[in-house]
Amino acid sequence: MLFDRLAAGSLARRFAFSAAALAAAALLLTLFASWALVAQQHASGLRALQTKEMDFHEASVHGSLQALATRLGEVADSAILANALVDSAGRETYLRPYLNGARQVNGVPVQLMLTDFEGNAISESSGAQFSPAQLAWLRRQLEKAVDTATVMDAPDGPELLAVRLLRYTRTQTPEGALIYKVRLDDIEKDRAIRLVAGGRKAGSSESQRAVSVPPVYSDLGLTLVRTGASPVDYSALLPHYALILAVVLALATAVLLLGARLALALTHDLRRLEGFSSSVVRDGFGGRRAEVRGSREVASLAHSINHMVDRLHRQHAQLQNESERFHQLANTIPQMAWIASAAGEVEWYNDRWYAYTGIAPGQAAGDGWRQSLDEADTPGVISQWRAGIASGEAFSLTISMRGADRQARRFLTQLAPLRDAGGSVVQWFGTNTDLTPLEQAERAVRESEERLREGLQAANMAAWTWDLHSGETRFSDNATVLFGAAWRSDGGDWCFLPEADRARLREMAEDALVRHASYRCEVELPPAGGAEARWIEVRGKADSRADAPGSSSGIVLDVSERKRAEVALLLADQRKDEFLAMLAHELRNPLAPISSAVKIMELVSPDAPPQVRKAREVIDRQTRHLSRLVDDLMDVSRISTGKIALRDEQVDAAAMVLRAIEMNRPLLEARGHRLETHGLSQQQMLRGDSTRLTQVIGNLVNNAAKYTEAGGIIRVSLERDGAWLVIRVADNGVGMSPQILPHVFNLFLQAERSLDRSLGGLGIGLSVVKQLTELHGGTVEAHSAGERMGSEFVVRLPAPGIARTADAGVPATIAAPPARRILVVDDNRDAVDALAMMLKLGGNDVEIAYEGMAALAIAQSFVPDAVVLDIGLPGIDGYEVARRLRARPETAGALIVAVTGYGQKEDRERSRAAGFDHHLVKPIESDALLKLLGGQGDAD
Repeated sequence: MLFDRLAAGSLARRFAFSAAALAAAALLLTLFASWALVAQQHASGLRALQTKEMDFHEASVHGSLQALATRLGEVADSAILANALVDSAGRETYLRPYLNGARQVNGVPVQLMLTDFEGNAISESSGAQFSPAQLAWLRRQLEKAVDTATVMDAPDGPELLAVRLLRYTRTQTPEGALIYKVRLDDIEKDRAIRLVAGGRKAGSSESQRAVSVPPVYSDLGLTLVRTGASPVDYSALLPHYALILAVVLALATAVLLLGARLALALTHDLRRLEGFSSSVVRDGFGGRRAEVRGSREVASLAHSINHMVDRLHRQHAQLQNESERFHQLANTIPQMAWIASAAGEVEWYNDRWYAYTGIAPGQAAGDGWRQSLDEADTPGVISQWRAGIASGEAFSLTISMRGADRQARRFLTQLAPLRDAGGSVVQWFGTNTDLTPLEQAERAVRESEERLREGLQAANMAAWTWDLHSGETRFSDNATVLFGAAWRSDGGDWCFLPEADRARLREMAEDALVRHASYRCEVELPPAGGAEARWIEVRGKADSRADAPGSSSGIVLDVSERKRAEVALLLADQRKDEFLAMLAHELRNPLAPISSAVKIMELVSPDAPPQVRKAREVIDRQTRHLSRLVDDLMDVSRISTGKIALRDEQVDAAAMVLRAIEMNRPLLEARGHRLETHGLSQQQMLRGDSTRLTQVIGNLVNNAAKYTEAGGIIRVSLERDGAWLVIRVADNGVGMSPQILPHVFNLFLQAERSLDRSLGGLGIGLSVVKQLTELHGGTVEAHSAGERMGSEFVVRLPAPGIARTADAGVPATIAAPPARRILVVDDNRDAVDALAMMLKLGGNDVEIAYEGMAALAIAQSFVPDAVVLDIGLPGIDGYEVARRLRARPETAGALIVAVTGYGQKEDRERSRAAGFDHHLVKPIESDALLKLLGGQGDAD
């Protein structure tokens, strides 16, 4: 209160008070500085004393621990303890007195115990007690065979526990131990300073000190810690400083009185300027200015006041100009504008308001604006107006106003308060915005949204937006109609989708956000209420708007009909594959006995008449042709469905081409063609599936042989072109027309290139060539100058490598296998009888069976070396027969060859798992079977 009165008084009074306060502050500062200096010196001396005290205690504890370690070491090394360990007779009479002699070292009580090598007590000093935990610790040290020490908590405080192991030269293990303990509080008895274990903590040297200890205690981290400090007593200094304080107060009072007198004289010119300032505030701006005289400071102040008055005068004129410009601006804006007082009385309107309402300026004063309101709306508008004015905050309302043409239009009326520096409302600024254009635009938007909604409904789709950060998802209103109640407009994070699909959709959306791309995802909705499962397709795109960095939007479509059609198509394709597999099996079954019968005819009558040999060759050739048709049909099915698997191996291209030629040698000879080869003497290596590549070239050679008239020329060449191998198969046959050439590799395509269709196929061989070549990363091209101008097929395969000279001769003739005991099993009697007859003609001992159980019975007594086994048997199938044969000791090592009409990859894998050594597809090549039976080949 006193300070407020002095601050509000005259300048002279404030000057006097300030001078006295500064003087008193200086003296008090001197007083406090001297007090602090004395206190600091006192504290410094006290710390030095505490440091000396800590040095003394550290030396005392060090001496006690050194004496303890030395004394107990002497006890442990004494012959008395050694004798007690080896001779138990009468040791009770001398051990305890001997141990009692070491119960106190340097005034520190010690508890001792002598134990055997297992930690069992032999003798202890009087009153010695060791807890189970301490004895357990002793046994662990005996197991480790080390002298050591530790600190353990005890009811009477921490105890130092140490052990000395008793060893002798005749053994490397402890024969016993001397364990002893002392209380840490007995080593350091001063209650203000404690001996603790665990190492030194952060602190000063006078508050804690690490203790120098003998080596046996070095791991304990023993430290002296001060637990309390003596308070500093400053009471003796108080009388002296009280006298100094009284002198300070007296001097401050004298300075205050003298300063008041001096201030009156110094502020005379300032009081004159104060009078001028008061007149300016009272009378306003005018031509009068302050006199520039007196001290330099006062003259400068008078000059500044005059300058400030001039500036205020100019600013007042500028404010008047700004007000006029504001009114001009308000008259140019498209809204009707006005200004009201703090109480809500309108004081000014812009010209647009007068023009719309047609009300004259004299009639609009005060509440004249109410004349433009619709009579029915007036009470409600007035009520809202008064409530808004009373709130003192910005507010808005919608009202209907009649124009000069008496037509009512809706306006958005907005009011904002204008406040002074204290926050009080001084005026209201308001506008009236015509809502008619906005309402028309909103009506157009609603109509557009309705058309969009109807379009989405017709297309079975809904729109959505998704905030990936919050997980909030919003759907268009028609989502519940299309997809059910779970698709509510405020659904969160697609929670109604299956968990796995929801995670997959979020991963795709987050990836699209990173790439600023679109995405789509198909989801199967679980069936509800017995209805069919439904499929939806979610299409989305990352939003590029800056105000939605983590959001995505898109549409969701009902694709159930399409998915059902796809499922039906897949089912039809599966049934087609099953049909082709069954067709191949049924076609191969009759081919097997025919092939065997041809081989029998060859073996029985090698010197048959030419007519018989010719008929036999026709049967053999047509059987091979039909087998190739079945293989091509199955290959097309596997390749088109992606079920074919290629081996990755090193392939000699020259040898592969020769194998393909040999496969077609019978057809070439039957047609009387002349074969010309080039480049097959060089070994050219590439990586691929040897069997499939042989099939590619074999199909091309076969195609050339079929569509070249008898006695034609077929050329096969192999050459390297950089990192590619180029294989050409050319003929001078019927050629191809320009209309056929672009479609020659299409499936089931055949051109009438010859009137002779006896060697025609299904039109799938070239399609297989193209697809197998492309699976190897290569290309194939067809060329022809026209009909009757011959054809050329060019296969290019990737093959980085080096050509080497190779023996390109015809493969060696297969040696006849030695006679074996062979069991042939098949439910097709013609096939099994023909195959058995062929094998018997080769000198083999052959038994036959027509079903699985009979085969097992025959095998038990016959004990075959090899089993030729069909898989599709009545009763138990060939897989089970093979497993049982492998389980029997007498047939566990027999060669088992599968002969079946099923040749797909999964069929071969299943036969291998059942125990088959080889897998042959009907009709079998007799030479291939004989080679396997002789142990010279691999049919897989």
